[in-house]
Amino acid sequence: MDHTTNIKLRRSDVSIQLKPTASKTLTGNETELQKCLICLTKRWRYTCPKCQVYYCSAECYKSDRHQDCSEDFFKKLVEEALRSDHVTTKEKENMIQILKKQKEEIENEIPIEDLLKNNLSEKIEDLGLGEEESEDIENIEEMLNLMTEEERKLFEEAINDNSIVDDIKSKLKPWWADSFYVIPENVPKLVEVPRMGQNAKQINQMIFLQISELLVVYCFTFERFLHDPEDLIEESSSLLLETSSAFTTEPLPQDRDEIFWKSFDKMRIIAEDDIVALDAFSMAAQLCQKQIKIRYGLSHIHNLFRSRTKREKNSKVKNRFKLGMKKIEFYLSWILEDLVHVGDYILNLNQFQDRIRKEMKQFEDEKDILEHSKLFEKNTDTKILISEL
Repeated sequence: MDHTTNIKLRRSDVSIQLKPTASKTLTGNETELQKCLICLTKRWRYTCPKCQVYYCSAECYKSDRHQDCSEDFFKKLVEEALRSDHVTTKEKENMIQILKKQKEEIENEIPIEDLLKNNLSEKIEDLGLGEEESEDIENIEEMLNLMTEEERKLFEEAINDNSIVDDIKSKLKPWWADSFYVIPENVPKLVEVPRMGQNAKQINQMIFLQISELLVVYCFTFERFLHDPEDLIEESSSLLLETSSAFTTEPLPQDRDEIFWKSFDKMRIIAEDDIVALDAFSMAAQLCQKQIKIRYGLSHIHNLFRSRTKREKNSKVKNRFKLGMKKIEFYLSWILEDLVHVGDYILNLNQFQDRIRKEMKQFEDEKDILEHSKLFEKNTDTKILISEL
């Protein structure tokens, strides 16, 4: 099961189509009775707690036609205080100051409609609805009222089992999916670094496997945060730093499977799903089809780390991300020398995931055989017992 407790769904181009039920037709009299008493055009939704007037939005609440409500109220209180013979001059001054302070607080308070609107925006953002849809739905109550009982039940089930998240994921396309004959507009900002030159040949060529592994973790993170890791920069940057072995001080392993297995094991634990972790290798193989894609992928990690260092207050944590940025700059400089063909990246990524998928299938087959064997033994024991009776 793919848990998404640390994922915030962002507002995107993806929308979820909810079939509305037929709304109740209002008569002429009912329509007039439900009009906002300030703008006289829209249906009222809220009641002013001071004057009991019906209004439809924050604009109407703050409009000139409603301004007299609070001003007259406080003016009356002040006049009564000033006319009173039972209080001293000092007490009157104090009362006036208190009333003025209360007036300022009420004028600056957020209307309940605004609070509902903000709450709705968060819920709509959690559902991944687009901007056009969010404008049409003014509060969560209206959205739920548009559903039939069956639709609401299905909606709640979709929230609980994450099928909405799966639906959104199925409609999102990563930036590296394009051919790159022309650089698409949605690519990350490219980080420019100097070439390494002749020094690149002195470096262990197995470094390309480390870069491959880092791109796997990047694809996993990019997908986990619904193609918007910037939205939760602390969580996404930490996931990259802690999951990839590229940022450890340990020496580079010489065995490909050892490099890939460590990150795969961490990702499948995080996702609680082996297939989700393996899919990251497939995505990384697609990302590695061209050198320019690899550069953009590493650049995006660099940009995420840079954003994290700008807001990180802990100096020790900040230094870790700065060192990570230096490591990525080193990779970018090495890649410019084009010492390893992109086909080698793809080949090794595919070979690893193919091996793991075969092992998983073999495990499932052996598990089925074992279960059938136990069932057969149970049936045999039952038959023997019956014959003995």
